[in-house]
Amino acid sequence: MNLVLVFDLPNLREEQLVQDIFNAAYSMKYSLFLLIFISYTLSAQEQPSLDKIADRHFIKYEYALAVPLYERLLDQRKIKNDWLFKAAFCYESMLQYERAVYWYQQLLQKDTIVEPDLILHAADLMKTLQKADTAIYWYQQYLLKSGDSIRALQRIQGTVKGIEWMNHPTRHEIMNKIDINTNLSDWGSSLYKDELIYVSEQKRKINGAYANNNRIYSWNDNPYLSLQVTNRLKQGALIHEIIQKMNDYDYHVGPVAFTKNLDTLYYTRTYRKANDHFQKPFKRFRIATRHLEILYIFKTGVNTWSKPKELISGKGTQFSIGHATLSQNGDVLYFASDMPGGYGKTDIWYCEKEANGNWSAPKNCGALINTPDEEAFPVIDPNSGDIYFASTGHIGMGGYDIFQSSGSRSTWSHSENLLYPINSTYDDFYFVVKNQYEMYLSSNRPDGKGSDDIYAVLLPIPKQDKQAILPKPTTLVIRTKVLNRQTQEPISSSLVQMTNLLENSKVDHETNEDGLTYHVVPCNSHYRVKASKTFYESDSSGLIFPDCSKIDTMDVLLYLNPFTPKIDTPKIVGPAKRVSRFKVGDTFVLNDLYYDLDKYNIRADAAKILDSLVTILNTYPEIDIELSSHTDSRASDAYNDKLSQNRAISAVNYLIKHGIDKKRLQARGYGEKRLRNHCADGVKCSEALHQLNRRTEVRVTNVRALD
Repeated sequence: MNLVLVFDLPNLREEQLVQDIFNAAYSMKYSLFLLIFISYTLSAQEQPSLDKIADRHFIKYEYALAVPLYERLLDQRKIKNDWLFKAAFCYESMLQYERAVYWYQQLLQKDTIVEPDLILHAADLMKTLQKADTAIYWYQQYLLKSGDSIRALQRIQGTVKGIEWMNHPTRHEIMNKIDINTNLSDWGSSLYKDELIYVSEQKRKINGAYANNNRIYSWNDNPYLSLQVTNRLKQGALIHEIIQKMNDYDYHVGPVAFTKNLDTLYYTRTYRKANDHFQKPFKRFRIATRHLEILYIFKTGVNTWSKPKELISGKGTQFSIGHATLSQNGDVLYFASDMPGGYGKTDIWYCEKEANGNWSAPKNCGALINTPDEEAFPVIDPNSGDIYFASTGHIGMGGYDIFQSSGSRSTWSHSENLLYPINSTYDDFYFVVKNQYEMYLSSNRPDGKGSDDIYAVLLPIPKQDKQAILPKPTTLVIRTKVLNRQTQEPISSSLVQMTNLLENSKVDHETNEDGLTYHVVPCNSHYRVKASKTFYESDSSGLIFPDCSKIDTMDVLLYLNPFTPKIDTPKIVGPAKRVSRFKVGDTFVLNDLYYDLDKYNIRADAAKILDSLVTILNTYPEIDIELSSHTDSRASDAYNDKLSQNRAISAVNYLIKHGIDKKRLQARGYGEKRLRNHCADGVKCSEALHQLNRRTEVRVTNVRALD
């Protein structure tokens, strides 16, 4: 897989230029961008240094030329962090993951200020190579550095579950389609009269013969992607002529989707016009970007077709759309895009066919399909109407996993992982259903013929023999989404309380910016979920009975209704008063204000944090606050309540000692009642995760009128 990501390393020589290039980067099939390089002749008098030569190859995606130069540079005594990153990135782009992980680990161990996203990316690659323990360690480091517990815990859970799924595979048989795969990239198949039309880097064919004018893509020195037809289709068939017309293009073409009666074809193509916004000078060459677009052609006669028409006209320089698929009746078209307004990097969207035959403006498929990461390659099953898509954001084995969901438009069921062996720790995508016993997928898993291959997925006809009973899972994730009832927008920082009704225990989490929280719960219990936030009416679910035998994640949707405050119209309107930036109920966490285990004294590092709070209180004398102290789950509830109260009092006394009026301060200890993560009683956690719960928070309790 040639996957390009952006990491803001501090020592990159090209600085903003390199970041612009990465931000506009295209991975031929996985991302939705394409880089076009316009090179200029270099002066014969220039004698650039070895690292500059390597960087020029790197910027132009000539990774095979760049990586031996970086290897030479890394043999020196003094090495730069960006050489480590670029060597790793080159090997990853060349699909040599073992070497890539080696250099990523060297970088992570050497550079203590590396960005959290790079830690996450390196851990994902370790997960792909099935280095489970190492991956989990770096996911924990990512959690400590970023505080993103949801993404880290999902990755860790996927690593653990992936091992379980591989030990207990489904009954599907996976067979490489050696009759059509080459030593290049072959993927993205679609069915045409029981035969396959697919995307490939092999040379383009015209009436069964290879064309002589195939253009080469400088990324990998292979031909641009084009559409191919399986050899079993009779040469001279109309589909060959149609494919030939679509392939008559300068850049990448494919994949393709058909209407049920085969009178309209929708296909992905590189947008012809470059996006000038990303063009930047770099010595003697410049870089521009091209996005993807969806075009469609339709029959105008017995053997005649229309000219290509854009699905969304004129948007090719603003964002990418690709991977079209149609609903059963052809009235809804789904696709992947990085357009603004989505949930993550790329989302699944849809358009509806209007009465005049045009397509509506795009709409998002919603939070049960899309995540803050990547969703792409949607395919509608023509038999059931279910959607299959690839995702890096749902709990999976590694890379892209294939998921299934039932529904339509923006209303879908929970997305289910298709498990092993359909999914692997590598990239698995573009799942096409022929019937209930024969399917196809694309994957870059090891032992294939090329960088990507097409695989047949066969399900044996069920036998009457007694099936082996698989061990039942013991935990399940309850994913809660909180929305504004009036606007349907996600509500962040709302309190979601999970109550175990059998044990009468409660765990509180706050929703993230997408209105989501995740609770890992045991299967053998009953639950109720409640969401609340200041100035909103709370909402709660009915009883929840997790069925771990069917799903690994249960979705709960709650709505909060905003209060409409009653405002009495004053008889006399005085002059406008200055308004405080704070309001009652505002809360914030004093990051890095931690306590030693079983202690409540103010440490030296904590004193610096409290000094910043003194500054805030002096700057805003109109506010009164409550300092709430929290412990981890170890020790008894009574002990933790007393310890947290002492910690809160210590923090308040420190503020009083530094000049803050004690009438403005309240001390409150909550013990272990409001944990920030899953480390409850009986849960084995590292010391670093327990320390995240030993914290002090601030809540505004009163705001006085300002003069």
